[in-house]
Formats: sequence, C-alpha cells, structure tokens
Amino acid sequence: MDNRQMNQNNNGGGRPPRKPGVGFIIMSMLGSFFLVLLLSGMLMGLGKEDEVEYSKFLQDLKEDKVESVLVNYEQSIISVTLKYDEETQKEKVDPFTAAIMDRYKGRVKMKGETYTTRMMEEITVLTSRLEEKNITAQRVVSDSKLMDIFLTIILPLILVWLLMGFMFRKMGGSGGPMGVGKSNAKVYVQQETGVTFKDVAGQDEAKESLVEVVDFLHDPGKYTKIGAKLPKGALLVGPPGTGKTLLAKAVAGEAKVPFFSLT
Repeated sequence: MDNRQMNQNNNGGGRPPRKPGVGFIIMSMLGSFFLVLLLSGMLMGLGKEDEVEYSKFLQDLKEDKVESVLVNYEQSIISVTLKYDEETQKEKVDPFTAAIMDRYKGRVKMKGETYTTRMMEEITVLTSRLEEKNITAQRVVSDSKLMDIFLTIILPLILVWLLMGFMFRKMGGSGGPMGVGKSNAKVYVQQETGVTFKDVAGQDEAKESLVEVVDFLHDPGKYTKIGAKLPKGALLVGPPGTGKTLLAKAVAGEAKVPFFSLT
C-alpha cells in the first residue's frame, strides 16, 4: 500500500469531512441558549444574602443581636448584620475553620451573620425602633437593576450571538448571523465576448428564439406596433456541455452589451 492509499484511508477515502446538519446546529443553539440562561441565573444568585421573615428581624432587634442596618428605600429591603457570636458561628463552620477562628481571635474583627428582609412597616416606625437600640439606619442606593438587566438580557444575547457565529463558521456559511440570506457568489463582467450566433453550431430552435430577442433590442418599435413585449429573460435548460453559456455569450455579442456571469 503506497502513501496515497494510506492517506485516503486515513481521510475516509479522500472525502471531505461531514458538516454538521441543520438539526444539530439548531439543537446546539438551543442548548447553548438555555445554558447561558442557567449561568446568568447562577451569577445573579452569587453574593445575595439569605432573605428571612420580618418577624425574625424584629426578634433579633429586641434581643440586641443587631449590629448595623442598611435600608434600600427604592426596593424596601433591609440588610441586617448581626453582632458576632463566637459560639453560634463555630457551630456553622467546619472544625478546620473553627480552629483558624480561635487562632486569630482578638486580632481580627469578626463579622456576624448577615441577611435581608422586606420592610413591612413605615420607615418612621423602623427608625424609631432602631433609635431605641442606638442603631442608625444607613441608606443605600440600589444598582442591581442594571446588573440584572446585563446578566439576564445583554449577556445571554452576546453569548448566543458569538455561538451562532461559531456555528455558522462550522457550517461553512457566510461567517455570522448577519450573513443569513446573503450569497457568496461572485459577479464577472466581460465587456465584449467576441461571440456571435455564427459561432454556435446546432441548437437551431433556441438560437432562433434568441435571435428574435436580440432583434427586439435593436428595433423595439417593430414589435411594439403589434403589441409584443420584451421578455424579462430567457431560461436555457440542458445538461452541461450543450452550449448554454456559449449561447448567452452570443446574445451579449450580437446585442453589443457586456456579458455578466455569476459563480
């Protein structure tokens, strides 16, 4: 077996690799879209504090467990930080983390548990409750709306756009979603063909019809007087090598107009 035969066997007999089908592309795009939505939802959930009932906040406030309070007036959300309770925190962590907490005890200021809750009463009432405990409510401005829009709408669209472009390149298409419906055909213009009907042998019936078209172009008045109209075009049908291109060049040559071809 020579090298050529070995290469053909390795390449599947010299055949080009199969391109992914349309069904595979559509399923891949849908799967990628849902994956992006899942990832964006996970990103939105990162860094968000646990939300509890308002009654728990009131109970913690009553028991002097609250360290600080942040109030988001636009969304009526209260972010609560509890005072650090060493015993409670150790119960929630693994032994290794608990050992580290003991080692750095007194050197680092530990932060207590945090959570959020919905404000269920007037701000004046809440402020009065906090003042009784010598706690000042700090106001915060929400910037999460823009982030939510980016994560739920803009980011998925960008990623899906990139995935679609990748899929179209795999299909050997026009290189991206905006190329759908566009043709990669090239137009060639030949100002003079140098071909006439005398150069076309046979095809007498087709040549006779095309002669009338050329005559119409040269002397349209002769045909319009009898109500004839110039045809929009002529369709030449036949297997390869039967002279279709030569006839088209002959029409352009007889009409003395440029010849356009598309490949």
